[in-house]
Amino acid sequence: MWDTTFTYLSEASVVSNIEQYSNDKILIYPNPAKNIVYVSNIPEKCKKIEIISVEGKIIEDIPITSNNQIINLKNYKSGIYIIKLENTSISRKIVID
Repeated sequence: MWDTTFTYLSEASVVSNIEQYSNDKILIYPNPAKNIVYVSNIPEKCKKIEIISVEGKIIEDIPITSNNQIINLKNYKSGIYIIKLENTSISRKIVID
């Protein structure tokens, strides 16, 4: 007997899968972090990194100088923050000890 089940992939789901693949290549470590955090494999279209509080306030805009960036966290209070890459849907939660 033949399986005649077909799966329809919408254009949105294909784009979502591509974005997810790109998302998986971005590395943000260590997490939790103390003094610094590394962001690796940053896409070329991204020109800055935003550090955002859990309240949604942009704490800092950091210009990107290469596809691997070091972020100094020494002046941040302990807590949860969001790292967002500009011009992408990429964001990650980080914990600062």
